[in-house]
Amino acid sequence: MKVILNILRYLAIYFVAFVLLVFAVTKFMGTQFQIQQYVQYLPLREVAPFWQAWAFFGKSYPYGFFLGLAELFAALFMLFDRTRLAGLLLAFGILLNVVIVDIEFEVYSALGHASLELVLVILLLTGYLKDLKTFFWDMGGRFNRAVTSVNKWSLIIPTAFATVILIASFIFFWWVPSTYNNKFMGAYEITHFSVGNDTIPPARGKYSEKPMLFIEFSGLCAFSADNRFLRGRYSLNGDSIKIKLDNSILFDIELLKGKIDWQQNTITGIAHSEPVVIKLERVNDK
Repeated sequence: MKVILNILRYLAIYFVAFVLLVFAVTKFMGTQFQIQQYVQYLPLREVAPFWQAWAFFGKSYPYGFFLGLAELFAALFMLFDRTRLAGLLLAFGILLNVVIVDIEFEVYSALGHASLELVLVILLLTGYLKDLKTFFWDMGGRFNRAVTSVNKWSLIIPTAFATVILIASFIFFWWVPSTYNNKFMGAYEITHFSVGNDTIPPARGKYSEKPMLFIEFSGLCAFSADNRFLRGRYSLNGDSIKIKLDNSILFDIELLKGKIDWQQNTITGIAHSEPVVIKLERVNDK
């Protein structure tokens, strides 16, 4: 029974460390706290709490980098016997904050796993209650140094684990630019829209003074034009693009397949056998 409990303990340690390492990398890469372009044009009262939180955390890359460093050190400290208590205490503070943010800002998609990790950290900390009492109460915060031998595997295994997870995470987030970042992502003003031989002057959007096209991360896009706001999805393959609106039609267009002129920010394609030309002007670079 003791062996099984010890195995479960190490599984919990490595699981929490794995999660912290991965989320540290997402912050270093700047891929976690991305907000959709159209959200920046919404009145604050219409912005969901989730996007409010993401806009705050994603506003400053140095702040996100700092959060990533805290998660990185918490994970690394947890992996080694000598620093595990420090890592667990740091992870407790980080995860408690994450859970509170998830609850208050309705980030329900992450609340489940964050709560699980917090519970695991609390359970792991129960094994140090006597040590914490001894250090903070009985010893008044004084250090009592003791020399102990170090097993080489207690250094090699955690170091190898952290190295593999960090390298794999960096590679993964580097090789998925189409999901998290591509050169076409951004907010664009629609300066020209023609279908067949007809040039259509699109009216202002529902949330923007000018007609807009928002190219988002994760293959999402949105039109704010013709006094409406329409969501859709897009896919890129080199210079080819496909845009499909979700249960909506804009100027009789539901599905557009075409090519992108990256220099002119122009989409030329076909919709319902009619040629379509959309000229765009980038509004921002974020």
